[in-house]
Amino acid sequence: MSPSGERRNPLEIQELLDDCIGFLYGSTSALLACALVARSWVNAAQANLFRNPLASTPEFAFSNVRALQFLQALHSNPILARRVHELDLVVNHSNVHPSTLDNMGTLDFANLRRLYIDLEEHIAPELVEPLLSSPCLQYLHVRTPETFTALARVWECCSPTIRHFDLVCREESAQVPPTAHPIYLKSLCLTLRQWDDTCPLQPRSRLLHPFDLSQLTAIAIDEAVSVPWDSICAENIETLDVNGVPDPEHFFGTKMDLTVLPNLRILRIQFLGMIKVAMLNCLAPIILGAPHLHTLVLALVSEYDNDSKAQLAVLESALLPMVSLACPVVEVAYWDDDFTENELKGIFPQFLSRDMLRFARASSARSEPYLEDSWWHEIIRQI
Repeated sequence: MSPSGERRNPLEIQELLDDCIGFLYGSTSALLACALVARSWVNAAQANLFRNPLASTPEFAFSNVRALQFLQALHSNPILARRVHELDLVVNHSNVHPSTLDNMGTLDFANLRRLYIDLEEHIAPELVEPLLSSPCLQYLHVRTPETFTALARVWECCSPTIRHFDLVCREESAQVPPTAHPIYLKSLCLTLRQWDDTCPLQPRSRLLHPFDLSQLTAIAIDEAVSVPWDSICAENIETLDVNGVPDPEHFFGTKMDLTVLPNLRILRIQFLGMIKVAMLNCLAPIILGAPHLHTLVLALVSEYDNDSKAQLAVLESALLPMVSLACPVVEVAYWDDDFTENELKGIFPQFLSRDMLRFARASSARSEPYLEDSWWHEIIRQI
């Protein structure tokens, strides 16, 4: 009601109007139309248009032309840069050309909270420094053909507010001198690319400088990566995601014993290819050594033929004695092309009979972080 007692038009209530326009997020054409209706509609329409302006949608594909149009809009009205909360950049000659980044450094992305940047080509490090130093940046996702140390100058310019780091880079043995202030991470998703098959993946604690791992609660790694466990506090780890069951030597030969994660609550294993006895022997002490484990996620992300599907029954028999003591939920993540839910119920009858079995669509922790259904995205959003 208005002060005079007359019933107000709902479209005159700004908060309600803003919420309604927010439901149109992701529909560029609808938001553009809203921005032309009235002045009271402009702020909400702009906020949703520029929240993640370069995300791929069914309406608009990712392209360099689109990135240039976006930059042109920001330069014509610089205040719009403050509307940007998320930014997805795939830097190559067919998407965002490296030269396009030159013009971004002059813009004020003061409210940028998540940055996904895929550097498919070698670029000058200074081109991305302004983006990584945003004062509100919390989620950083970097894919680069460079080595970690080659970008040492970039890391030292990173905002101290970063708490979640998803990194794919080349590994090298050189260490970075500790000159920058530490950045305390809550989650780390780490994938290291080898120069060649003879080069071991052995990241040391100082190699990830200035990112401090002592406060990590969630970590996702490839099975071939030996993480600098000496920098991690085992008591803090609540989520462990392993892309491929690891060789026991990679885990148990380190300074940190993964069989002692007293507060581990979620363990996710992506099974790649054949399931071997050595894999199950590696899992047993991790599961049994986690008294607070409540969810074991089995991500079946390989292509399974009839022979490999038969192995899954063996997997259930081996895991049942462990999980019946350790955790109440076994979630099976699968691809529709490989399985149906009814087929999986037949493969895991014992989990089903104990009401432990749950199902989910498979999504990789290494999938593009801007996908809303990414498993890893859901984990870090809850931290």
